[in-house]
Amino acid sequence: MDLGLATAIEQLESSSSDRHILLFTDGQPAPAPSPEQIDIMIVLDVTSSMNEEIAGVQQGIQNFAQELKKRKLDAQIGLIAFGDRLFGEEPQILNFDGSVFTPDSDRFSEQVGSIQQVNGNDPPESSLDALALAARQPFRSHATKVILLITDAPPLIPDREIPSLEATTNVLKENQIAQLHLVIQPDDRATFEQLQLSAPGETFLLGETAAGRQGFESVLPTIGKAIAETTLKEEDRQPIVEATLNIGQTALSQKINIIAVGTGDADQNFLTQLTGEDKKVFYANSGEFDQAFQSAAKLIYDSQLIGEQKQNQGILYTLLSQSLPKNQLQTPQFRFIYDALRTGGWTAILSVGASLALIVGQNLYQRRRRLLSLGETSIGTVGGIVAGLVAGSSGLLVSRFLIQSIPTLAPGGPLLGWTILGTMLGGGMARFVPNLKIGRAVLGGFLGGAMGGMGFVLQAGASNEIAGRLAGSAILGFCIGMMIALLELLTRQAKLIVHWSPTEQREFLLGSRPIILGSSSEANIYLPKKQGYAPITAQVFQKGENIIMQYNSSYGQAKGMKKLEHQLKDGDRRKFGQITLEVKTSPEPSNRIISTH
Repeated sequence: MDLGLATAIEQLESSSSDRHILLFTDGQPAPAPSPEQIDIMIVLDVTSSMNEEIAGVQQGIQNFAQELKKRKLDAQIGLIAFGDRLFGEEPQILNFDGSVFTPDSDRFSEQVGSIQQVNGNDPPESSLDALALAARQPFRSHATKVILLITDAPPLIPDREIPSLEATTNVLKENQIAQLHLVIQPDDRATFEQLQLSAPGETFLLGETAAGRQGFESVLPTIGKAIAETTLKEEDRQPIVEATLNIGQTALSQKINIIAVGTGDADQNFLTQLTGEDKKVFYANSGEFDQAFQSAAKLIYDSQLIGEQKQNQGILYTLLSQSLPKNQLQTPQFRFIYDALRTGGWTAILSVGASLALIVGQNLYQRRRRLLSLGETSIGTVGGIVAGLVAGSSGLLVSRFLIQSIPTLAPGGPLLGWTILGTMLGGGMARFVPNLKIGRAVLGGFLGGAMGGMGFVLQAGASNEIAGRLAGSAILGFCIGMMIALLELLTRQAKLIVHWSPTEQREFLLGSRPIILGSSSEANIYLPKKQGYAPITAQVFQKGENIIMQYNSSYGQAKGMKKLEHQLKDGDRRKFGQITLEVKTSPEPSNRIISTH
């Protein structure tokens, strides 16, 4: 538990948003197994080929126990005898006045003498079932749990109950077996040692000891020494309870909430100390786990929990707390309004930035003499604020719903909010891009917003929410512009191509809204006033299927024009100083004569 809490705290340290740890536990973590208590379950193959080993266990158990006592270990020993379950040879568990363990080595030796040997038939034998049975025995709660397997046969796979080595490993892990020591044949080493991945231990090979299999009792003290030394390595471990509580205090000092769902015989006092309050502890009896989870999830978003962290934090909370009665500050309604304004405010700031950046980009694209006009700034700011508040609040509302109903889909809330934001900003760009159809603008914004939302979710998960917002905003603006440009490129709408130089050109969509040429700040295509161009020199627009260029009357009179309205066709060009205009109504190139004015 302590390692899991420490990892969770480390992951949350860089986050600027509300931080919570939802802890699921089956109770107070057991203290580090005391080196003074050790329970050893011997799992012994009692088939006919194991005569020497059975006798060795019976005769050598006193020396085995002595190795444990020399190191001041409070040892208990038990034994499970097994054969081949497929032939009806069920395991035998030694019984010591109702207990499967005894500290009395003489009593143990006496009981081993009463074991009934079995035929076993041909190898393999039911060692996996026997190990699972051993792991499920009633070890003392604070004792180091040790299993010693002694067999000269490979394991039966699948066994009658346990289907595989992996399943055996899982049983050992689930029952918190600390050590698994093996006394086996050399040929079976690679197979059995896979079981030590979850419960490490020593391996001793039958027939390779100094005494051989005929002197197995002399091997037992060596095995006892190995078990004792492995157990004593736990002696310098800090008690897990104390370490876990210290880590919990670190989390609370960093304003990280811990909410615990306890199962089984969870220790209420321990969990209350860990979380800081008993209201943050929930219990799940059989069949009530889902209800406990929902209660914990609700508490995370309840004002009485989250509101504590927001006291005296930020201008928004201060203003709201001063304008409302204190009893209303603890209601879920206030919490939602506060979060909606906070999230919407953040989104509005990013939205205004993205909106103004898109307008500036459009003005730069058109080579206008300004970056932003007062009117553009006002429209972009107000529109950005509205879009941000709507998108931020919508995303928050959906997130709250998903968290309480389908938690795995909770990231869909922010993603939806960003998509709404992109859709609204994209639609607004139709105001600043001449003749951009609202449907295409909305589609471009929708796609750009979805990409920005994915950028936010990924970046926020990798670092923190602020970085996610900034990354999402940058991706949002770029993708909206890119998508709108792509849709313009794919459209068959008539275009006015402005050749600023032989190597530089810009395209304007043609429609009912005129493209203005002139020296005015409102002109889409700027013509220098010092070269004699009027504020509005001419306008190009589409009327039905016709492309019309309409000159300003004063400019036309000054140039001696008799006709101010000209109909242009695909490929027609007009030259204004160094600028050449070209009409494009089809994808095919044209070489019409250039008219100069």
